[in-house]
Amino acid sequence: MKRKVIGLSGSYNKSSYTFNLVSKISSEVERMYGLKKTLYDMSDLGTSLGQAMCSEQLDDTIHEVIDDIINAKVLVIGVPTYKASYPGMFKHFFDLLEPEALSGKPIILSATGGSNRHALMLEYQLRPLFNFFKAITMPTAIYAVNSDYKNYLLCESNLLDRISLATKELSPWLIRQ
Repeated sequence: MKRKVIGLSGSYNKSSYTFNLVSKISSEVERMYGLKKTLYDMSDLGTSLGQAMCSEQLDDTIHEVIDDIINAKVLVIGVPTYKASYPGMFKHFFDLLEPEALSGKPIILSATGGSNRHALMLEYQLRPLFNFFKAITMPTAIYAVNSDYKNYLLCESNLLDRISLATKELSPWLIRQ
């Protein structure tokens, strides 16, 4: 099985700024390290997520996504900022994973929002979530605002530089195949 980079967007829409950010970062990881890219958003998790109180209540669709995430060589996580945090269903998804599921997994964190006022959400909300799982979050996190895009494509050079930097930070955990 080819090593994978899995991108997970906390958005329910593949034409969202968040999905496009996760896709761009995942593509850079794929290019730099020769990993196979697979992207998911919240709609890919199926309908059982909102009803589930434990992982046994999830359907086969979401179990396939969980297996992909757990077996990935690297994760790229992106969330839209909602009331200074990540969306509740995104958190609920991770609540259903075993605490050891992501231990030692390298992760690039990213988020989008309407203004730079919420950029610290990455440090005060998202990073602690993955620290709980004992994942290895890269030091450089990426936060994008709407003005960083043109026709849903990233165009802000400083943001593209941060993506490159975060991708390079993966090198101690990845060797090109």
